[in-house]
Amino acid sequence: MLRQGRFSGLGVTVLTLLALVCLLAGPVGAATISYTYDAGGRLVSVSDPSGDTVRYYYDAVGNLLDIARWPTTQLALIEFTPNSGPATTTVTISGTGFSPTAALNVVKFNGVAATVSAATALQLVVKVPAGATTGPISVGVGASTASSREAFTVTANSGVPTV
Repeated sequence: MLRQGRFSGLGVTVLTLLALVCLLAGPVGAATISYTYDAGGRLVSVSDPSGDTVRYYYDAVGNLLDIARWPTTQLALIEFTPNSGPATTTVTISGTGFSPTAALNVVKFNGVAATVSAATALQLVVKVPAGATTGPISVGVGASTASSREAFTVTANSGVPTV
């Protein structure tokens, strides 16, 4: 035999409110996973909340060539954008193991040193230095150095004045 107490309606209301709060709050402990795609819509990299990263490499027609994995503690240059431009172009470099102190990251465009204007453990912002030529980008932190597999293409300045 089912017996109802005088607070049974209140219990249902409290449970309903608790369920509503849980639904609105979303999953507890949910973390962000970062996905990066290239201009062709191909998956380029995946980074988990701890910073561990997987990088996918493709040939010119989109066939998967290689998959590389890096823990957050290992210095690795995973990608950069844009992939071409004249001197003074701002380039964002993504990777792992960077120093969050901008001055402790040594970035070079085919051997020519660049200045890092902003830094996190996973991203650097630099400008293409004058005198840079087409070639890989390298990042040094302490005794470790990592280089890009792809070349940054240095283009001629269009000569059009900016307004």
